Amino acid sequence: MGGKPGPERKLTEAQDQEIAVLYTIGYSIRAICKQYKVSDRPIYDSLRRTKTPLRGLKKGKTRERVLALHGEGKTPEEIADEIGREPKTVYWHLNREGIYLRSESAVPEKRKLIRRLSRKLSVREIAEMLETSVSNVNYHLTGDGNGRS
Repeated sequence: MGGKPGPERKLTEAQDQEIAVLYTIGYSIRAICKQYKVSDRPIYDSLRRTKTPLRGLKKGKTRERVLALHGEGKTPEEIADEIGREPKTVYWHLNREGIYLRSESAVPEKRKLIRRLSRKLSVREIAEMLETSVSNVNYHLTGDGNGRS
C-alpha cells in the first residue's frame, strides 16, 4: 500500500545499543564510524532510534567553535575529533570564512606526482599541466620553495 521500501538498515538493534553506550561515555561520532565502518548518517540514525541525546554544539554554533579552535592552531582533523563532526564539515566552515586549507593527505601525494614528472618535464611544463604556479612546483620539489627553475 505504501510507496518504495526504505534503504536497508545497516546496523542491528544490538549495535544501536552499543553505539548509544559508546557515544554516551564520550566516543566521538567519527571514532564510532571507524569502528563500525559506516558513514556518520547510520550512526546519527542509530542515536536517534535509541533516543540518545546529542552532546556538543547547538545548532548554529559549529562555525564559531571551528573558528575558535582553528585560531588556537588546531588542524581540521583535530577540530573534527573535538567537536564530533567530519573533517569535511570543518573544511566547509573554514572555506566559508575564506580560510582555504588542504587535507593533510593531499600534500604528500602532490609532492610525489611532481617529483615523478620532474624527471621528464621542466618546472614550467609541470606547472602548466597541473594548473599551478612555478613556485608551488618548486616548493614540492624541494620542500622549501628553492627548487630548480
